[in-house]
Amino acid sequence: PELLGETVIVDDDAPPHLFAHSIRVPEGDSGATDAVFSIQLSTISGKDVTLTAVTKDGSADGQATAQEPRDYGQRLQTITIPAGQTETNFLVEVFGDTDNEMDEVFHVDLTNVENATEQRGRVIGTIVNDEVFTGLFVNDVEILEGNSGFKDAIFTVTLARAAPGD
Repeated sequence: PELLGETVIVDDDAPPHLFAHSIRVPEGDSGATDAVFSIQLSTISGKDVTLTAVTKDGSADGQATAQEPRDYGQRLQTITIPAGQTETNFLVEVFGDTDNEMDEVFHVDLTNVENATEQRGRVIGTIVNDEVFTGLFVNDVEILEGNSGFKDAIFTVTLARAAPGD
């Protein structure tokens, strides 16, 4: 007699770990530069891995105001790393300006991960200020020496534009 049966192969492989790293990107003076976040898996998966990446303000602002243009482009994106692949990129536009300011940061939250375990749910994008502060000026002073006593020589120090921080 012929035996007919069914064999079920149970997938007992642990899902891969999903991770991304914080990055630094030069701001530039104008236009947009892409901040490229590499999202990686620890091993190849036989399943598509999906997740949501969304930007959040830190000290950098994703919304323009009357006083300041936006620093980066806010994004919300569903990302898929196809089965058999281990890496994809998430791009965020960083907008250049000529303001001398402190480095600014924004966050990328990685959520709703399916078919992988997340190692780090938030990474940081640092927008590196690339302006060199050169606007400090001191005037020349000329005073008569005199024969006795003291006289103050008064110098005026001027900033071309306000510097960030203290």
